[in-house]
Amino acid sequence: SSGINAEYGDELTRYITSRGRVLISPTVGSLSSLEETIDDDKVYFRGKVLRVTKHSQAEVLMLDYGDSVMVALDELYELDQQFLALPYQAISCVLYGLDKVINEDLMMNKVFKSIDGKIFTCSIKDKLNEGTLSIELFSADGENMNDKFLAMDVRNLKPVLRADNEAHPVRVTNVSDDGVLSLHLLSGPGLQALKELMKELKTHYDSGTTKACDYVQIPEPEQMCCTFSVREGEKQWYRAVINRLVTDYQVEVTYVDYGASEVVLKSSLRVPSRNVANLSRLPFQAFRVRLAGLPLEASAWTKVEVEKVKAYLNNQIRIRAQVIGQEEGELPVVRLFLFSEDDSSTKELNDLLALDSNMFRKPAPNLGLKMSNMSISDHPTFIESRLIIKRSTSLPNLKLKTMIPSHICHVIDPYRFWFQFTDYSSAFVDMERDLNAFYSRTVDFDPIVWEPQNMCVVFSAEYEGWYRAKIQRVIDKWQFLCYMVDYGNEEVIQVNNVKPLHEEFSRVPIMAVKASIHGVKPTEDSWGEKAIRFFHDTVHNKYPWIQIRNHERDVVKVEIIDTAGVQDVHIAKLLVDKGFALPT
Repeated sequence: SSGINAEYGDELTRYITSRGRVLISPTVGSLSSLEETIDDDKVYFRGKVLRVTKHSQAEVLMLDYGDSVMVALDELYELDQQFLALPYQAISCVLYGLDKVINEDLMMNKVFKSIDGKIFTCSIKDKLNEGTLSIELFSADGENMNDKFLAMDVRNLKPVLRADNEAHPVRVTNVSDDGVLSLHLLSGPGLQALKELMKELKTHYDSGTTKACDYVQIPEPEQMCCTFSVREGEKQWYRAVINRLVTDYQVEVTYVDYGASEVVLKSSLRVPSRNVANLSRLPFQAFRVRLAGLPLEASAWTKVEVEKVKAYLNNQIRIRAQVIGQEEGELPVVRLFLFSEDDSSTKELNDLLALDSNMFRKPAPNLGLKMSNMSISDHPTFIESRLIIKRSTSLPNLKLKTMIPSHICHVIDPYRFWFQFTDYSSAFVDMERDLNAFYSRTVDFDPIVWEPQNMCVVFSAEYEGWYRAKIQRVIDKWQFLCYMVDYGNEEVIQVNNVKPLHEEFSRVPIMAVKASIHGVKPTEDSWGEKAIRFFHDTVHNKYPWIQIRNHERDVVKVEIIDTAGVQDVHIAKLLVDKGFALPT
């Protein structure tokens, strides 16, 4: 029919060129011949007027091609009867089964780009009103295009992990303290759509054209928004849901595609834009599960337990998840299998956790404080006589050349990092739990003139808890720079969040020990950025063995030995082998 159509068009063009008359007063439904310019030549087509505008223009349907175009009224010509003998060559069709999918501009554009100007075969599934056909399209190699377009609808990309006795490849994106793990399903198509969406979010929100109406003016819990986070020096935008208001300027959000929660500035929140394809259509890609084999009382995890689970998972190249059950209304329960890079060994996460008897046990009794009945008004003498301000709690006993299991909790560079002795983890977890229970009560202490080096307990807004600390510096009358004695990091704390340390919470030694790696030095005057990043990624939040080699003032020189693999890895030698350090 394309050859007949072209021949008929040539004849119509010759007729209009020689004897054509402009159509007078065209109305909706008028048949006409319309003029188009193609490659500098005037060509004429059969058409039907769809509407007439106030600006001497008309929208005309090209009866042999299906397109509609806007033309000037003086470019419409009378259509002689002889040119109505040939049936119209364009047939109105809809794609069978896709009426709800492509009823939006974004999907229509994708479908149009996929089929425009291409040759397909079709199967007629139904005849609809006004001669419209419902069809299936097939490409030259037999691919069902209807199925392909259906898969393009991102609303079908909700991550699903089925209880089919199979272990499916996953990536763990978050471990929360309520025992919930968030996964990405690597075998599903949703991650590619998420990757494209993340690029569009960054392009849109970093374009510099943000208007006042684009900001979230009044944040409310469960409100959908977009916000950004800076990770490893790179700014990235995410879809998020607001959890709660923290201050007048801060809110806590959960990144719905990753599962992590974070406190962000209110000014970073944006209203989801309709100009970003699939922002509201793509299902959230974080698939939430619980870990099988843990007792019911382990549903609330301690910070140490969370970090240790993260450490096991971060060390793995490949992880697979198997659903073993799901109660109605509850999250799926899974087993996680950890594979070595060469598939030579497989371990189940629960088996690794079972090696540490301190992990996920029932809460131990309180440290002698009857906090359920205790208040400052009831026991003023007892409280005030047992506060520790001027003196420090003790460090663990450090014996040279002994091998000690540890947790690397904070890293600045190979000469400045902090580790914890995991031998004390049980007593430390109990102490920190009781400390939070005690200081979360409304307890008023006498005013204290705080000075640098004073021991205290502080509330960290970042980690939402009370922690033992030491005042490093008085910034002003409202803020102190405090050193978290059990974790090694420093944080600016508001004065009203600083309390004296009770003696009961000094019995457990200080957990964070400042250390420097033994046996190597930087290749230049100081540690370079790449060396620092490599060292951080290699040891941070890991559980290596530490050997004490020297003790200089407040810093210990140590060897770090990673025993997680088949062979022990000496981190100092690894730095040398990678070209980041020189032996001393």
